[in-house]
Amino acid sequence: MKIAIIGSHGFNVVYGGFETFIRELIINMSNRDIRFIVYARRHTVNVFEPYSSEKITIVNLRTIERKNLVQFTHSLNATFRSFFIQCDIVLYVNIANAPFALIQKLFTRRKVIICVDGIEWKRKKWNLIGKGYFYLCARFSKYCTHHLIADSKEIVSQYKNQFKAESKYISYGANTYFSEKEKIEFEPNSYYLIIGRIIPDNNIDFLINHLLRSNTKKQIVLVGELKKCYKYQNDIIKIADYRVIKVGLITSISRLNLLLKNCFCYLHGHEFGGTNPILLQALGNGALTFALNTAYNREVISDKYGLLFDKNSFTHKIKNIEDGKENYNKIKILAKEYINEKYNWKSVVEQYYELFTNCN
Repeated sequence: MKIAIIGSHGFNVVYGGFETFIRELIINMSNRDIRFIVYARRHTVNVFEPYSSEKITIVNLRTIERKNLVQFTHSLNATFRSFFIQCDIVLYVNIANAPFALIQKLFTRRKVIICVDGIEWKRKKWNLIGKGYFYLCARFSKYCTHHLIADSKEIVSQYKNQFKAESKYISYGANTYFSEKEKIEFEPNSYYLIIGRIIPDNNIDFLINHLLRSNTKKQIVLVGELKKCYKYQNDIIKIADYRVIKVGLITSISRLNLLLKNCFCYLHGHEFGGTNPILLQALGNGALTFALNTAYNREVISDKYGLLFDKNSFTHKIKNIEDGKENYNKIKILAKEYINEKYNWKSVVEQYYELFTNCN
C-alpha cells in the first residue's frame, strides 16, 4: 500500500502538530507493508533532524513564501505531481486543502482522507479573506473526502453540529523519550517554559507580559523561531527583558523533553487548535502544566492533570503557584500516567493502520 501525504511543512519538524504526527506515524509503521510519499516544502528541508528509510520518499517542492499563499501553492503543486505517481490513499493535513482533496476524489480512484486541525477560521493570524476561505473549506469538507479525521472530540462535535459533517476521532500521541547524554543549561525548577510557533493564536505576548508584571524571579525560557521581519514576533522581542531567554528553534526532541522535565511550570496559551502535541508532551514528561481554559485544553487535562487559567485570573494563579501553597507532585504523577496510557503513539498508529486498511 502506498500513501501520499500532502499539506505539511514536511517530515522532520519537531513541534509542529502535523509534522510531529507525520513523523511518528511513519516511524511507528515501519514494520508494516506501507510506503509513504511525503510532499515537503523545500525551504524547511535542511533545518531539522534527518531520517531515512526505504519506506519513505520525501519530495521537496518550491513554494511561494508568503503567509497567505504558501499553503495554497504547496498543496496545488503537490496535488498536481501526485497524479503522476502510483498510490492508494492520499492523506491531506489541514482543512484548507479541502479543494485539492475534492480534485483527488473526483479525478482519481484513490481514497482521500483529511485531518482537519483546529478551528482555523477563528485564528487571529488570518485576515477576513483567509478566515472566510477556511470556513468555506470546513463547511463543504464532507463532500471533498472519504474520511474526515479530528484529533479532538470537541472538533468532532463542532463539525457535526455546525456543518453536519461526520468525522472520526483519533488523538495525537506524546513523545517522552530523551537521551541521557543530553544536557541543558538551566537549573531544575528555575524557569517557566513556553514552546510553540510565535503567532498571536498562542498568546505568547500575553504570557510573557503577565509573567514579567508578576515580578517573578524565575527565568522565562521561550522556545520558538523569532524573526524581526514579522511584527508580532518583533513585538515579543521588544517586550522581553533579561529574564526572557530566547533559545530559538530546537530540533532535538530529546532536548525538548529534558527542558519539559526540568521546568518549574510549562505555560500553554494555545487557543484555537485541537489536541496539541506539545501539551501532551509536557504532561507526559511530568511538567506542571498551566493551560489556557479552552474546550480543547480542558478535554486533555480536565481538573486532574494540570491547571487551567482564564486571562483575568492568570496573574493571581501564578502567584499561588510561586507561593508553593499547594503540592502539585500528585498532579504531575497522575498526568504522566494518564498521558502514557491514553495518548500513546502505538495506539494512535493502530487506529490509523485500521483506517488505511479499511479504505481499500
